[in-house]
Amino acid sequence: MRCAFEARAIGTAAALGFPLALASTAGYVYAGWRAPGLPEGTFGFVYLPALVPVVATSTLMAPWGARVSQRRPVRRLRVVFGLLLLVLALRMLSTLW
Repeated sequence: MRCAFEARAIGTAAALGFPLALASTAGYVYAGWRAPGLPEGTFGFVYLPALVPVVATSTLMAPWGARVSQRRPVRRLRVVFGLLLLVLALRMLSTLW
């Protein structure tokens, strides 16, 4: 069973995800507002035909992900997340060379 602090931390992270996504989307729109050569269907650097399925899938899968994470041991979630970060970091480093 999770302690109250962990539940509050998970809730806070989930609540902050939406404003962060809005702010970063606004930044991409602003940064690409007058960029030349963008394909049709873009709003700044945001490609609207891709935005719709990403938002729809995220909205539909978020409750499922929350249920799955509640049923898994915290230690296993931390290890999986750490491995994911390690793989992403190694991939980023490999593109430098």
